[in-house]
Amino acid sequence: MSQVSKPFTQPLLKETPATTGFLSHLAANLFFILLLSVSLAFTFWSFQVLNQIDPSALQDVGITSLEKTMNADGEALYYVAYTVTIPNNEQGQAVSYQRKRIPSALFFELQNNSSLAVRIISDNPLQTQIVPQVTQTPPSFRTVIPICMIGIGLAASLFSAFLLTRSLQFGFESLALNRYGIMTYGVITSRQINKIHNHESEYKLIYQFTTQDTTDPLQAEQTVPFSRFRMMQPGEVVQVRYDRTQPQRSRIEF
Repeated sequence: MSQVSKPFTQPLLKETPATTGFLSHLAANLFFILLLSVSLAFTFWSFQVLNQIDPSALQDVGITSLEKTMNADGEALYYVAYTVTIPNNEQGQAVSYQRKRIPSALFFELQNNSSLAVRIISDNPLQTQIVPQVTQTPPSFRTVIPICMIGIGLAASLFSAFLLTRSLQFGFESLALNRYGIMTYGVITSRQINKIHNHESEYKLIYQFTTQDTTDPLQAEQTVPFSRFRMMQPGEVVQVRYDRTQPQRSRIEF
């Protein structure tokens, strides 16, 4: 094992600004926050869709007629008429005829369907609400698809939270290392190339350094871009910044 000399106790000429590491990860932190927000919003929307498919409140009804009219301004208006069976505590059941205005996209979609899905409003059973996303979904998949979407949303949320936590942790550790870290000299002992997914490579520099409190050298590694990896050779002396309370936390200062 290569030995390195005791570190210089005088301040080195190159000092890294205290906010360099934290600010360099600010964009990544904001991206992960945005990703987490989108994932949570998607999960919440999926729960809303699933709630709308409550079998006790959902009913497939037969379409009586589809109607397209024009108003005074020449705007096309689209309507659908249907009959729905309404629960009635006094009479058992009641049949209600209803006609509602619908978007043009749903109008043309219903031209190929003989029924649509409506949700009975519990506060006013005589009122119903058309559920377009359910109408366009086969009955056998009406609950499977929202449950799958919820699973995807939860997985994306957990993954985003993990990435955000790691990014924030790395940023604060880098900030603390900049503020309180001690500069010394180290030496590159070897280089390492690791193959990762999609035929990409990860380039690492293995280096050793000693601290003010130890005589035995410590070994650490750092992932670097290929351009930096190509420039550094074993035996080359580098500047190292380390945390005196946790010397394993260190990095090469280029």
